[in-house]
Amino acid sequence: AMNSNAIIGKNGIVLKEIKGTDQVGQVKVAGEVWSAICKEKTTFKINETVTVDSIDGVKLVVKKYIE
Repeated sequence: AMNSNAIIGKNGIVLKEIKGTDQVGQVKVAGEVWSAICKEKTTFKINETVTVDSIDGVKLVVKKYIE
């Protein structure tokens, strides 16, 4: 597996909807699938692009992708 810290700042695609910290979703980053949450009260839909902000245990914490 890839070094976890190397994934921070990378962009990923949402595979399973993320609803803030209430609903853990899934994100594919660099070919690997991770569980993901968002610290803000934001919902990310399937196929949306997100950016990896940090890692919380085995989950990624994602934020809105800004071009």
